Amino acid sequence: MAKKINVRRRGGGAPQPKAASKTPVVHVEPEGNAEKMLHDFTQKRKAFFDNIRFTEADDARIQIHPELEKFIPSLSKNEFDKLAESIAREGCREPIFLWEHEDGQWYVVDGHNRLKVCRQLDTDVPYRLLAFPGLPEVKDFMLNLQLGKRNLVKWQVSYFRGMKYVASKNNIGRAKANEYAEGQRVSEKLGAEFGVSHMTIQRDAKFFLGVEALPSGARERFLDRKLNAKKVDLEKLGNIISKEPMAEEKILNFLKGKLTLDIDNASPEDEEWFNNLFVSPAKTTIPPKAFNVEHFIKSERRKIDKAFKAASPDEKEAIIHHFENILNDMKERL
Repeated sequence: MAKKINVRRRGGGAPQPKAASKTPVVHVEPEGNAEKMLHDFTQKRKAFFDNIRFTEADDARIQIHPELEKFIPSLSKNEFDKLAESIAREGCREPIFLWEHEDGQWYVVDGHNRLKVCRQLDTDVPYRLLAFPGLPEVKDFMLNLQLGKRNLVKWQVSYFRGMKYVASKNNIGRAKANEYAEGQRVSEKLGAEFGVSHMTIQRDAKFFLGVEALPSGARERFLDRKLNAKKVDLEKLGNIISKEPMAEEKILNFLKGKLTLDIDNASPEDEEWFNNLFVSPAKTTIPPKAFNVEHFIKSERRKIDKAFKAASPDEKEAIIHHFENILNDMKERL
């Protein structure tokens, strides 16, 4: 076998690295509109962080408003555990937003889950106070905040879009007799805002109404992701509800076979509740007549007289002895 000969060319050798570019790095200062945008961004960022404070998680001023709590989607058990691990490891990095109410209380606007974890870990929580004229403005802020988040699942996005549609339509309805505002239908306006068709917004509204029509206990568990249901079924329910109110019994009949329990997130109490959800109530029975002592004595006396007349002397002695024992027993119970 011929031996391979390595030939080295004149002027060869190992390849030399290219010389680093000597072109200096030039930092270009923003001008015109870019300079203004950078300045505004810097000022807003500074204002945001300048307004962040820290307090204990169990600060008595921090309260949960019942009407605002339902605007916050619940985390699954797995999501909540991950959030708890993150805060335990790195602390609460995002501040909770609080509505500084005139009654002196601070109502949570954003950060319900973070606050819950901080209270469990007994750690300080960053917060920022916000001012609002009233509850409607807070709800509108929270709706926009939730719809701007990326961690919502698809049905949650539909739920909040539907809520915004219903709220917007109701607000317009107070001022106008029709659904039009500034020459646009509410659904078209919101559709353009969220990048979907106006038909999607209208289906979202039916879905929202269907969720809100769920019986007490079912609605909360659905939003907490302990109950599952097909979106199309809840849209149908919402469509029916929008045309004619339904009694809870009819709603339950409609939901039979359409609701399922999410075993991964449900507790034993949720399972017991679900098993009793579609159980028909017991039939009402006719209440017994009021007890009448005189009627009872007369009736029993007739029975005893009839039996006593037909008895032999020995049987009469046995009957008398039997009733003596009954009387003695009854006297002891008095």
